[in-house]
Amino acid sequence: MSALSNREIQLLTILTEASDYLPVRAIAEKLNISKKTIYRDLEKIESKRSDIKFEKRQSRGIKINFSKISLETLQNKKVMRYSIEERRIKILLKLLKNSNKYTSIEALSEKYYVGKSSIVNDLKYIRNNLLGNILEIEQGRQGTKIIGSEKDIRLKIADLMSNYSLIVRNEYITDYYSERINSDTIIELSIRFGIDSIKKIEHIISNYEDSLPYTIGDLYYTNLVVHILIAIERIENGNYIVTNNKIGKDKSYYDVAINIAKDLEKEFFIEIPSSEIYYIYQYLVSTGVGELNEEYLINLDDNIEEISHKFLQKISLKNFILLNEDEHIYYVFKLHIRALVKRMKFNISIKNPLTEKIKKDYSTLFLSVKSISEEILHKEISDDEIAYLTVYIQAILENNPINKNVLLVCHSGFGTAQFLKKRLESTFSRLNIVDTISSRELRVYDLTKIDYIISTVKLPSKIKNVINVNVLLGEEDIKLINKEIFKE
Repeated sequence: MSALSNREIQLLTILTEASDYLPVRAIAEKLNISKKTIYRDLEKIESKRSDIKFEKRQSRGIKINFSKISLETLQNKKVMRYSIEERRIKILLKLLKNSNKYTSIEALSEKYYVGKSSIVNDLKYIRNNLLGNILEIEQGRQGTKIIGSEKDIRLKIADLMSNYSLIVRNEYITDYYSERINSDTIIELSIRFGIDSIKKIEHIISNYEDSLPYTIGDLYYTNLVVHILIAIERIENGNYIVTNNKIGKDKSYYDVAINIAKDLEKEFFIEIPSSEIYYIYQYLVSTGVGELNEEYLINLDDNIEEISHKFLQKISLKNFILLNEDEHIYYVFKLHIRALVKRMKFNISIKNPLTEKIKKDYSTLFLSVKSISEEILHKEISDDEIAYLTVYIQAILENNPINKNVLLVCHSGFGTAQFLKKRLESTFSRLNIVDTISSRELRVYDLTKIDYIISTVKLPSKIKNVINVNVLLGEEDIKLINKEIFKE
């Protein structure tokens, strides 16, 4: 017996659930296909399954006759039902996977049990909204296929997997636990590539990670695993990366890429050419820092040193502080800049799950980092990359507190003034409150070493850098101090 398509199973399920004849129009509406397609599917089912017959009456519709065996078989079949968005993502992934051959609209119609007109609309939507400007859809008498470079096809597959959840049911459960990849991602990767493939790749990476200058940050690790999974699937289908692998390489990373490739060949029974080894190398050398390997010290080239120095110099000017570049945190920052430059060079994108939160919590700093990045690197940088840089810069700023000398002026200098001083000290750790005085004492006070005056009383306009606040230090007062002193 030939296998039934998903749509044919869905059609049989509808007829089975009906207790009597069912009008063809009603079936067509449920499946969102034409009445002609219904009749064609009925003929196909009868040709595939001799144990299933249909009764057709012009005024009443269609009724199914089946044996007990065929009913049990049908009841054991599971039909996946997708939303329009899920179906379109699935169709695009299928076209990308089969990019070296044509796929007919009829085949897609049967697979996703919708009419051909729906598939035509899906392809139009994919072309206009999902495909981007680099890849193209080619349509003709032979069918439909994706046109584009192998690297761009792989990037699009990874992008779809990152931006659109492939989980359409909560029934898929795996007992495999990864210390580096979150459980939802493991499930999605398992559905597409299988648990065994993930296990093998994680094991291979773990064998050679100690040979790198640092452990790979978890997000970058997931990115690496995903791209190796995609590469294996593409190689198995005869699709290879074409790249110039004679460009200068970092030997320590390239040696690891060679060893990973050798183990992948053994585990997956494939041949990995030098261009694919270089592709693995690109992802390795572009990974971000997890933990430093104390046995290795990366020699940063002058370009990275210069970019990092310019970046920190501009941050210093914007925040009115002098940054000391000898600290451990600056070395890690420079390693991140190095990886960022590599990702830009190799057109590798990353996703940051905390981007929106970082943009909200550090909005001013985020915009500042974005402006500085694009000014120095002369290229538009994604918000995901900027979010990572913002976290590093925030850590650097916290490591270099802005200690401003502040004079606190109140009506008397006692009582409520001491209360306000405690509030300021607990709220602003970077303020150095030099003294608390009365407004009368201010006339003879030496202000040469005072950066700002925070006052609960109105002072003469000739006195500069005065911030007026309420003695209770409300939320608006805190915002004002942040704005005036810390430029936040």
